Amino acid sequence: MKKMFIGFVIGLAACLIIVVTVSSQTRAAGDTSSTDTTGIGDISALLPDVGAIYKSALGSPYRQVETEITDPGIAAFFSRYMAETGLDKIGAP
Repeated sequence: MKKMFIGFVIGLAACLIIVVTVSSQTRAAGDTSSTDTTGIGDISALLPDVGAIYKSALGSPYRQVETEITDPGIAAFFSRYMAETGLDKIGAP
């Protein structure tokens, strides 16, 4: 139990150090456009665009299959299916 508590405290301290470091780097860069009153800074720019990653991952298998279809009838059906479901627009490069 004692080791778990010490691990928790160390993890909490590490997170605090990261937040303070990111905040001070944002202020040092002269970011005056933020209206953040917490002093933490805008860390959203550090996060990946999860929506774009999801859409790319969702559409990728369909685009890969589309390039391997050789039968014209199946290709036409697949193309119509993609257009009607909206998958032709998801994650398009």
